[in-house]
Amino acid sequence: MEKDDPKRQARSMISLTFPALLIGAGCSLILLAVMGVAESLQAWLWQTLPAALGVAATNRLWPLAPRALPGLAALVTSYPCYAS
Repeated sequence: MEKDDPKRQARSMISLTFPALLIGAGCSLILLAVMGVAESLQAWLWQTLPAALGVAATNRLWPLAPRALPGLAALVTSYPCYAS
């Protein structure tokens, strides 16, 4: 069995370089956008929302409220109430 020509392998690798660069740059931009959204949500959840509700953000019980809401939503949607 013959091995491929090294020049042919190099050409095929070079031809894949530009698409790889585009994919990498696109992934980086998506990551930056997601990180920006996460930063905004974090500021809203831990600073703006407690102030709007009149709760001190340093209150020891405040972290429980944002964590309990998704669980409550899952509980409500998992066990629907059937009307007879």
